[in-house]
Amino acid sequence: MGALKQDLRFGLRLLARTPGALVTAVLALALGIGANSAVFSVVHTVLLEPLPCPEPDRVVAIYDTQPALKTAPASYPKYIDWRDQTRVFDAVGGSVPSTSVLTGAGDPERIRTSRTTASLCRVFAVQPQLGRCSMLFNVAPTDPLVFGAACAAMVLAASAACLVPARAAARVDPVVTLKA
Repeated sequence: MGALKQDLRFGLRLLARTPGALVTAVLALALGIGANSAVFSVVHTVLLEPLPCPEPDRVVAIYDTQPALKTAPASYPKYIDWRDQTRVFDAVGGSVPSTSVLTGAGDPERIRTSRTTASLCRVFAVQPQLGRCSMLFNVAPTDPLVFGAACAAMVLAASAACLVPARAAARVDPVVTLKA
């Protein structure tokens, strides 16, 4: 115990005589502790902590394969096929990284976002904090009634866009128009 005390006293006297070495040692120690904390935080968050959803062990990532790539993002039609034909998964969702411009108070700012499918909420068994998961009010775009109503609305809009100018043109006297 006496030797330890003597070594500590000797070390402190040596550091007091050379303040540059003291500052270097303290900075190296602080940098090492900071770097260690940062790396551990990332490892803990990414690898050790489970996903913030009810059953994280049941969530898997699926990718498409192509000759040149081992994993590749799937196209939207392939996602639709996977979603509609799966007998293995409870739900299939997709997301694509994207960027958006946030405007409002202050200068516009480019932010990272994700475009996701409506079924992604079911995959993670979560509810959005604001709004709802489906922008289609729980109506599938392949629903025959919705498809027919959308087609009828487009035909009606196109007919109105053609009929209104045609009726206005039919009211004009051609002789008056040609004299002008």
